Amino acid sequence: MHTLQVPPLDRTPELLVQNTTVRASEARIIAYYNAQLTAGVDKFKSSHSGVRTWQYDAHAAFTQVLDHPEQYGFNNITGDDGTTPGQFWYNWLHPVSAAQVIFGKEVGELLHDTPW
Repeated sequence: MHTLQVPPLDRTPELLVQNTTVRASEARIIAYYNAQLTAGVDKFKSSHSGVRTWQYDAHAAFTQVLDHPEQYGFNNITGDDGTTPGQFWYNWLHPVSAAQVIFGKEVGELLHDTPW
């Protein structure tokens, strides 16, 4: 079973225009969901012998890139016009292809010894 945690949506252009209360609320909801997801996977795994699980921490991965954009070739983590070089966000919610390549490689590394 492969699961992905929710990335920090409170850092998307859609939420960056909201006030800090809204962003903090979104961050709490995501943290709660991700914790519940991890707990649920752990519970499922403990009650189903032989099941292998892989969980990609998209929240941590996005946070790493957004906290250190220059290390990943980005110079703008707030814009979202989809055409300006160096932007992380393609639109209000989705990262540009260059970011997707970064995350895709990480998922590939996570699943390297699986049949997928």
